[in-house]
Amino acid sequence: MREPSMPNVNIITGRCRKTGALFGIRMEQVGNTWVATWSFPIEERLARREGYDKTELKGEFAFDESFPGCPHCHSHSFVVCGCEKLSCTAPGTTQFTCPWCRRSGKIGGETADRLRAGGDR
Repeated sequence: MREPSMPNVNIITGRCRKTGALFGIRMEQVGNTWVATWSFPIEERLARREGYDKTELKGEFAFDESFPGCPHCHSHSFVVCGCEKLSCTAPGTTQFTCPWCRRSGKIGGETADRLRAGGDR
């Protein structure tokens, strides 16, 4: 009997646009696509210790139907800032202030092909 292969799974970090709190997103590789399957609050210290603040993923990205969104504000909308860090955003909004770098701007229609976990605030 052949053993099932283990999925390729990584954790990336993001920040809540409302609270500024850190969260992790479990990303599972399915073919060439990284699929967000779960999210959870995480402390900065633990994220650094586990190396989640150093994760970088390249490819296409999608969300599983059951993905719960931001664990702090429950938003299902996300944006990658020019500082290359991920955060949730209000659905349908066109203006954004990054909880990582505090820069503000308009949200464009671009699609990310790389996600890089955030480091220090």
